[in-house]
Amino acid sequence: MKYKSCRSLEDNYMIFNGNLDVGTNVLSFCCADEASKICVDLCDDPAQTLENYIERKNEIINESMRIAATGGPSDNPYHGACSRCSKFCEAEGWPKGEDSKIRFICFGVNPSPCQAKCIYCSQNLENRRKFDKERDGAGHELVFKHIEYFKSQGIFAQNLCWDIASGEITVHPFRDRIYDAVGSDSAGWLTNCFLYSERIGDNLKSNPDSYILFSIDAGTAKTWHKIKGTDNFLQIKDNIKKYVQASANPQMQIVLKYLVMPGVNDDLKNINAFIQFAVDNNFKRIRVTRDRWAKNTNESIRGAALLVAYASRNNITTYLDEFYGLKDIEMINIAATELNKKLY
Repeated sequence: MKYKSCRSLEDNYMIFNGNLDVGTNVLSFCCADEASKICVDLCDDPAQTLENYIERKNEIINESMRIAATGGPSDNPYHGACSRCSKFCEAEGWPKGEDSKIRFICFGVNPSPCQAKCIYCSQNLENRRKFDKERDGAGHELVFKHIEYFKSQGIFAQNLCWDIASGEITVHPFRDRIYDAVGSDSAGWLTNCFLYSERIGDNLKSNPDSYILFSIDAGTAKTWHKIKGTDNFLQIKDNIKKYVQASANPQMQIVLKYLVMPGVNDDLKNINAFIQFAVDNNFKRIRVTRDRWAKNTNESIRGAALLVAYASRNNITTYLDEFYGLKDIEMINIAATELNKKLY
């Protein structure tokens, strides 16, 4: 049966992305804008959290199957939230989500420490407090309690993948526990590359499915400083090269991210320099995103199209992430195609 669903639901994605500064500690299915409308609270008892999680997931999938079979509108708020996401789509062969194996875990609890001062990051807003181990330690411990319980129940899939997105891992006070939890599993390490981590390097070497996601967001040192608030552009490039040397397959394990900021980094000089950096190091994967807090998403269409066009010229794969809607993605791809026609 064809019915609408998504990979996050079907493969039991677990996103620990609580905002401890406002007293929330939750388990989400994804990081999309609508995720907060379908998440469940972390309970003191991880077994109860798991039960609530599976119940919420099945409620959404069962509603999709009902609609596919009988048609008609839905008044289910959780299904409604999912239906507004570009990733929620109809496909042949979605398995009904009975499998309880966890295939993806994101450690994204905030606040968490980071040395960068990215101008687009919500953690750097004046009204957001910084990480305080005494105040935030208990919230982190609850997340570790859940992870340890899920592992003890044997519900980690053999192909489990981690996403480490909690502040900057290399300066996180719980970094060794996070490294130990991941072990040799495949992982996506979201790092600012200010520091090189041998533990991350070892993981990249032992598991070719692991990767780092580095949000470089600039092609020039001047723009890097403007966005990141630091003057270490050459240092981060050196650290990237260390990860290249450590990786089993650097072409695929080093993923460069570019957050398009209109009037800041969407000019040809920055984009050309960024693409050239990828070409010089033989990187084959680029993730393009936008400022999720921007009110007018159309303003980033031009810059994203330039990135897609210039990347395709150099046989680099681009991925437009979930903060672009379906209409945005269509507009970007059309604009990129037109650009390539003009360029060649």
